[in-house]
Amino acid sequence: MNRFTLLLAVLAAPAFGQGVLLERGVDGASPHLRAASERVRIQIDHQYASTVLEQEFENLTEGRLEGRYVLRTAGASVEGFAYWNGEEKIVGEVFEKQSARNVYDDVVGRKRDPGLLEQIGEGSFAFRVFPIEPRERKRIEIRFGQRLARVGNLLQYRLTLGGGDSDVALDIRDPDPIAKVDSSSHQLSVESVDPRHLRVRAFGAAAGVRDLVIDVETIAAPWEPTAVVHRDPGQDAYLVLQMDAPDKVEQSQLSGKDVTLVIDRSGSMSGASLAQACAAAELVVRRLRDGDRVNVIAFDHAVDPLFRRPEPAGTARDAALQFIRRIRAGGGTNIAAALAAALQAQNGGHEPHIVLFLTDGQSDSEAALRVAAGDRGDARVFTLGLGSGVEKALLSRLASMKRGRFTYVESPEALEMRIGRLFDQIESPALVGLTLEARGATLTGAYPRTLPDLSAGDDLLLTGRVTGPPGATLQLVVHGTLCGRQVAYPVSVTLPESASHPWAGRLWAKSRIDDVLEEMALTRTPQPEFQNEVIELGLAYNLVTPYTSFLAVPERELNGAQAATLADLRAQRARLVAAHSDAAALSRTRMPPGDPVLTVKAPKDALQVTAYFPFGLVRDLGWDEKLEKWVLRLLVPVGVPDGDYEATVLIVRRDGNVEVAKARYAIDSKAPDFEVEAKKVGGRVFVRVRSSEPARRVIAALVADPRRRIELVGAGSDFSGVLPGSGPVRVVVADMARNESVREVVPR
Repeated sequence: MNRFTLLLAVLAAPAFGQGVLLERGVDGASPHLRAASERVRIQIDHQYASTVLEQEFENLTEGRLEGRYVLRTAGASVEGFAYWNGEEKIVGEVFEKQSARNVYDDVVGRKRDPGLLEQIGEGSFAFRVFPIEPRERKRIEIRFGQRLARVGNLLQYRLTLGGGDSDVALDIRDPDPIAKVDSSSHQLSVESVDPRHLRVRAFGAAAGVRDLVIDVETIAAPWEPTAVVHRDPGQDAYLVLQMDAPDKVEQSQLSGKDVTLVIDRSGSMSGASLAQACAAAELVVRRLRDGDRVNVIAFDHAVDPLFRRPEPAGTARDAALQFIRRIRAGGGTNIAAALAAALQAQNGGHEPHIVLFLTDGQSDSEAALRVAAGDRGDARVFTLGLGSGVEKALLSRLASMKRGRFTYVESPEALEMRIGRLFDQIESPALVGLTLEARGATLTGAYPRTLPDLSAGDDLLLTGRVTGPPGATLQLVVHGTLCGRQVAYPVSVTLPESASHPWAGRLWAKSRIDDVLEEMALTRTPQPEFQNEVIELGLAYNLVTPYTSFLAVPERELNGAQAATLADLRAQRARLVAAHSDAAALSRTRMPPGDPVLTVKAPKDALQVTAYFPFGLVRDLGWDEKLEKWVLRLLVPVGVPDGDYEATVLIVRRDGNVEVAKARYAIDSKAPDFEVEAKKVGGRVFVRVRSSEPARRVIAALVADPRRRIELVGAGSDFSGVLPGSGPVRVVVADMARNESVREVVPR
């Protein structure tokens, strides 16, 4: 079987993507597959870019192919995946990774049409689809999102287009007025909706230009924090806090600094890694000013310092360069001892103390973290990861604990650029010693755990959860030291009943997942609860992780056992989504009279959790150890009329404080009305259904052969699909309350 690879690379800060069609083992464009067209829809909201990339590729051969779509990303999250079989769109669903793979392999073994998108490595995702028939055009849709870093007043979005006809549109919103939208790659058509909202179309790329580059310049004041809130009715809110440093810091504001370079010379660093480390160290030493101080420490299982303490760079520069050039690889790795020596050797005073650690990070993680946690000095630790075997979790955690930054150097070609940016951060410290004060409503689950220093051109990102009733106020203050003086930057957030920025929830979930994965990598003993939490977060927030994948399978292609397996996976996901309700929520928000489950997020040691329903029911909830929530199964009386209702939950905490939560729901006992359009198309039937109300699920099947059935694809009240075979068709429409209507039609 011929195979091909579709490669899309999306690199972060700034966002960058590369869409190119390759044949396995061959560099360059495939001679057998042609990129026919692509449609790109980009929404940039408060620095978060949501991209829907739809591409169509044509099989130019007479052979059947299996496709492989690879997504490489540093910072973006995969949020959706679909492909088309003819006019039928097959939409992916998130499931536990191994279970999804088992279903995919089973269906492929029967020569059917599933698609699977899974994480295959750090920042790498792959999608397989089979078959792509001779001369067939195959459409693929990937949804991904990432936060764009702001440098001063500038945001930049980059995406390498895949070729063929490109239709590109952007919708840009920002809390600050948008001064200008420009592109170095394309002509732009810009429509101003208001000063903070623009609609943009990109066209007319120069010959040979594949990169789409969009620059967005805003009129924003530095050091002015902004807050974005997403809240579903009755749920806790998601918070995204952002603050930008100016893109330049006056040299007169800077004092001399101590810089200690720590270079790993252990056996694991031999070859290219050590050469990169020494080259990076030399670049830093050469850029130091005469008023700075420098020291170099080489280490393996032992520690070898050049000086007892950092010495003036003006006189010590040559000695430092010579010391670096004499370093040779060999021995074990003791990061803890080297870090302790570097931290203890700092000069006193208030000048910046910088430790730059250049290593592959392969050492005793727990010992190194104990050293960082036990140090009471103010030295900042910047870590530089080198080589293919970098232990990123350790280096990232060390840097965050000591208010520095972790930088990964993926290749010798990237070394000078990465070091240049890192040195700019070291050279231009602006706001240091950041802390966050929160008053009023309750802020929980905030990431990062330690706020980093901000250098010229940096920006701060913090995500968290907020608990409080609508109208409550959360007052946040970012404290720090700017040019030697204490400063405070406040922002106040009034919690709404509802607010729609759904990316804020996904951004928080990704931050939590990254934190858990980092913890897993640093823990020697396997912790199943960590893996379980990543699975639960991936399923609840619709994200691909190392343990969750998108699976897209046409319902008609499933046999009985496969359909049962998929139903079990969907039920498992539904239970986890329900368990991740964040305030008070019913298991069914739309229902006929029946027996829903009410879950409430409250402390286990609460003195009382009581629900009050409008039809007169008052019941206490019980603590569920597995869900770690308060739970009540209830019966809604048959006589309750259709309509919207609200249950009130009273929570009495251990300290006597009382909170009130709301759970909204609707009673709907009427079956949906709908219209069906059925047309003969060759040996198939095209079916379109328009429902009188939003539908939860629409199924079409042949009356003569009920096994030939499909779930129609759509949203709201409009669904469609192509049913194989001919003859009368039975359509079943289920509304959001699971009421069902059935109708049989004869195709025209």
